[in-house]
Amino acid sequence: RSSNCFIKYRTQMHPLIVAKYGNQNNKEISKLAGQAWRKEPEWVKSIYRQQAIEEKLKHEALYPTYKYSPSR
Repeated sequence: RSSNCFIKYRTQMHPLIVAKYGNQNNKEISKLAGQAWRKEPEWVKSIYRQQAIEEKLKHEALYPTYKYSPSR
């Protein structure tokens, strides 16, 4: 399954957050990344949206019959 734009942003921000705030748990890192994401200008968000679209298209080409089905 391909990553969405926020997950791509969070992945890139993870080392920066750890460098600034120390080694936090994933919940706290996601919270801090979310706060930073909301403050980002639209042009920055559009970069991550485009990356997510490109990854999704590659995934669809590699796995044309894939259908996400979460198990509960």
